[in-house]
Amino acid sequence: MNNLLKTGAVTAACAALLVATSGSAQAASWDFKNIQQNETLNEGPVIGSAKWTDAGDKLTVCDKRADGKSVAVYVVNRHGHKVLLKVRALSKGKCASGTKNLDENKTYEWWVSHGNDGDDLIKISKP
Repeated sequence: MNNLLKTGAVTAACAALLVATSGSAQAASWDFKNIQQNETLNEGPVIGSAKWTDAGDKLTVCDKRADGKSVAVYVVNRHGHKVLLKVRALSKGKCASGTKNLDENKTYEWWVSHGNDGDDLIKISKP
């Protein structure tokens, strides 16, 4: 009987450890960030906004400017330079969302694309 109790305690401890070490991305949540036309130089009109929610690994992108161009934000694995998630808001006043379970031990970059204006880095997360 004593061995059965010890086995149960070990099983419970292992289950708790699994729950504690599993989960979504390490990238901390950040609220809506305004994105300027030239984000790298921090200048120009606001063209959209982006928000990352760690719970559920959700990216939300909104277009804020009636200029005929959509706003897209994509998440890139910093060391592999692979696009893991891309979310595009198609017109002013519209938002779009996407999810991707990110590995909590990697560094990610969030980039914005706005028509032919080029791509700008808007955020970097670290494990």
